[in-house]
Amino acid sequence: MMFGVIAEKYMSFRGSRRFIERMQFKKIKRIFDHARKHSPYYADLFRKAGLKELRSWDDFRRIPVLTKEDLIEHFDSIMIKDYPGVFVKTSGSSGQPSVILKDMKSIKRTLITGHPFFISHYAGVKIKKTALVLIWGEQSVETMFSEDMERFFKTEKIEINAGKRTEEILTALVSERPDLIISYPSVFNAVFELARSEGISLDFVKLLVLSAETINRNRLLELEDSLGCMALDAYISTEGGLMAIEVPGHDGFLLMNDNVYLEVNDDNGDPVYEKEGNVVITELNNFATPLLRYTGLKDRAVMSVNVKGKKYLKRITGRMIDSVLTKNGEAICPYAVTEFMEEFRSDISKFQVIQESPDSFHIKCVIRNDPGGYSEGGEGYVRLKRGLERFVSHGILLRVTVSTAEEMDGDIPFRVVKRLF
Repeated sequence: MMFGVIAEKYMSFRGSRRFIERMQFKKIKRIFDHARKHSPYYADLFRKAGLKELRSWDDFRRIPVLTKEDLIEHFDSIMIKDYPGVFVKTSGSSGQPSVILKDMKSIKRTLITGHPFFISHYAGVKIKKTALVLIWGEQSVETMFSEDMERFFKTEKIEINAGKRTEEILTALVSERPDLIISYPSVFNAVFELARSEGISLDFVKLLVLSAETINRNRLLELEDSLGCMALDAYISTEGGLMAIEVPGHDGFLLMNDNVYLEVNDDNGDPVYEKEGNVVITELNNFATPLLRYTGLKDRAVMSVNVKGKKYLKRITGRMIDSVLTKNGEAICPYAVTEFMEEFRSDISKFQVIQESPDSFHIKCVIRNDPGGYSEGGEGYVRLKRGLERFVSHGILLRVTVSTAEEMDGDIPFRVVKRLF
């Protein structure tokens, strides 16, 4: 019964396109009215755009986009002060870690639609035990998601820190034998390759869900064939929650229309279909930090329309990210590196970590404060070097380059952690 209730209430992609768009516009209008009344940033933005109310989709498209830089710079005037919610950190996969305030309704929607009960019902697989191989930050959505699993649903779960050594993760999975594994592609790829090289079977896995990074279709098919189970890609972000989930068979992604209104636009801001464009999202449930036409994910995707006229994502081509490798070839979770870079947020507004060889790194960054401190021998430089040595080995070579935001955006799709070997 629980499965049916969750599916019918939250899998709103089952309605007609007209029903979905009417439901979404109604939600967007509520967010618009709320933001205009309570957010100084949006009140000024709408006034300059000549928008007193939303009457049509044409009015909606007149709203200027909100960039990641806008969100960081104007967060205090975008956020609705004193609105009940929880501060959560983004993963830093765009190279710009940030904090947003999410209201409890938005978090609950993320919990329910991204919960193993929902996913297993959607995939048609019965799940008894789930392994969450993720990064557990103090203010991360992953941590809240895991805590609420036990609070609201009776399900057995195992937490495995994705920042651990690959051997430790594999040992824990073999010992616990979970039916469902939820993880990042970069992390599970390393685990899978290690298991294959050592002849260790992962035949206990019934369903594999990978998120937060782009993984190609051929790799998913290879995982399914080798593991003998279904492997799905889930399009998830801290800002938007669960935005889309892959169709079994890898023929596209069903949009989570109850959570987010997702656009794919060209560089002029016009909608595009059957060709790659920029992802723009409007979060439909977060009244604490309204995100109207947000481009800060910096993802690329291809939007299409099925035979019934309903929109779906054909392909997602953003958020490419590489693991860091030690001298002995061990893979380190890239999100452990982005979490470490959080320590420098007061000085660095955007970064990219490039591993040129096992013991050589190049960090490109946009500096807010004290550029001199990040030249060789400076205090910031020394802290960066020591931090990276925690992951790989002592005695690394480090080069730090101060860049402009425009130079950083030249690498599309942007890889916050990039390996050149």
